[in-house]
Amino acid sequence: MIIPQPEKIEVKKGSFQLNKKTVILVDEKSNPGIRGALREIGEYIANELRISTGLPLPVKNCNSDKNQISLKLISNEKLGEEGYELLSTTDGIKINAKTPAGIFYGCQTLRQLLPPENFSNRGAGASRNVRWEIPCVSISDKPRFKWRG
Repeated sequence: MIIPQPEKIEVKKGSFQLNKKTVILVDEKSNPGIRGALREIGEYIANELRISTGLPLPVKNCNSDKNQISLKLISNEKLGEEGYELLSTTDGIKINAKTPAGIFYGCQTLRQLLPPENFSNRGAGASRNVRWEIPCVSISDKPRFKWRG
């Protein structure tokens, strides 16, 4: 269950598994004016996931076809300022948004898709038997109102 409930979610077959070779890709070419913000979000989510998974999850700006969590700014007016698209496949995860705020909210949804041990700060020692899998899904979400309640 994702809170708040996304505007659109489609569950697919399979899952993506985080492992020692998974990287977080920050597409710094997508909008050079705010690239520092995107890298900061990439480092933030990598840090949060490192604490619970014990995986290295380096943040890079090089592209590979598989085993990555990709954070990319796109020009999609339908998403608004805080909306995002999250696509999880067996090969990797893509989080696209118009602004860094949307990328941040997409990363929060990503965390909710992981096993509950993800919210533990006990580290890898307590999480060795956890399969760090994210179900294959397609999610599109944006705030329903201009203000947060």
